[in-house]
Amino acid sequence: MLQGEDAYKFINDAKNNCIVLGGKCNKSCIFCSCLTQSKVGLKNWTDPIDKTDLQYAIDFIDNSMPIYFGEGVSFLSCEPFLHPKFLELFEEINNHFPQTVKRITTIGTDITRAHIDVLLKQNVEIFVSVNTLDKQWRSKLMKNDNYNNLIYILDVLEEKIKQINLFYLGDLDVLKKDLDRLYNINNNLLQKQILLRLIEYSKYSPSMVKKIHINSKKSWHAAIEYFDKNVSYPLYWIRELYNFPQTKMTKVSYGKFNIHTARNDFNIRIKKALSFVEDNLLDSAILLAESSYEYFINKYPEYKDIAIKVENKTFGGSYIATPLLTKNDILNAIITHKKYEYYIASSDIFSYNLRDLTRNKAIVDYPINLILVE
Repeated sequence: MLQGEDAYKFINDAKNNCIVLGGKCNKSCIFCSCLTQSKVGLKNWTDPIDKTDLQYAIDFIDNSMPIYFGEGVSFLSCEPFLHPKFLELFEEINNHFPQTVKRITTIGTDITRAHIDVLLKQNVEIFVSVNTLDKQWRSKLMKNDNYNNLIYILDVLEEKIKQINLFYLGDLDVLKKDLDRLYNINNNLLQKQILLRLIEYSKYSPSMVKKIHINSKKSWHAAIEYFDKNVSYPLYWIRELYNFPQTKMTKVSYGKFNIHTARNDFNIRIKKALSFVEDNLLDSAILLAESSYEYFINKYPEYKDIAIKVENKTFGGSYIATPLLTKNDILNAIITHKKYEYYIASSDIFSYNLRDLTRNKAIVDYPINLILVE
């Protein structure tokens, strides 16, 4: 049974409808963010949970919402089907919530025939991080691969697959072949939600990961254009709001993976910040992550002079999203722009009970007047 801080985080994730199974993934993917998290002092794994842990978490689950079964907010280093008691724990959660959909994120290589028999009978949605079906690339990106089993799983569990995740690796031919292979495995797979994204890197990542990212960005827009035309329900990992092509507007489960809704959501929130500037706080500045800074100064040029770009010095590299900023990143940006009395930032930076993802508490008053906008 989990103890101490791990138990606290486990229950906190349960309050967000996430059941963390625990254990460490053994794939050693070179792009995995767990390496970066550990370098900044974040523990991203916990021991495998047991039935007692799960039973304790049951009371915190909202059965009107999907249950994320496997990993959660606090612990990301987890491949659910590697848990030795997966079937026992899955049976337990189904006994309590038989009608509630269970969402499982997996790389798909470790699903066994016993797992398949159970999954086909239950209300589940599987999110498969295929990454790529190119064998040469897979050998570079991960260890302990079971390629043939993944191919089998994609076919036999097709009806339960909700989403497939793919990397764009800088070679448009590889992307085209990945889509062709999916179609040849089971032509219904191209009717699923398919997420396309770049490999991200931090200052702690292997040099190869940085090289892949930089090379992939050169033809990223061409990849999006092709993907948008050949996938029924395309999703994209929106790295930045400004430098992104106009893709088709599709009705999918997650609006944040569509540039139209991502920009719309940003505009709704930024107008709240601008209302503070216009109505209350004349001597103020707006703190913006690199992912939104260029979009903001082009969309709202009249406020360009009070826009401050906040660089992610904690993780570095291509980590430019707002939720990945930390208190120290905010302070570094403010130190170079001391002339303002008030600073306005997104509450996403301090979404853990007014703490950032490194668990540092926000400074909202003296010596800095920081206003967080939801």
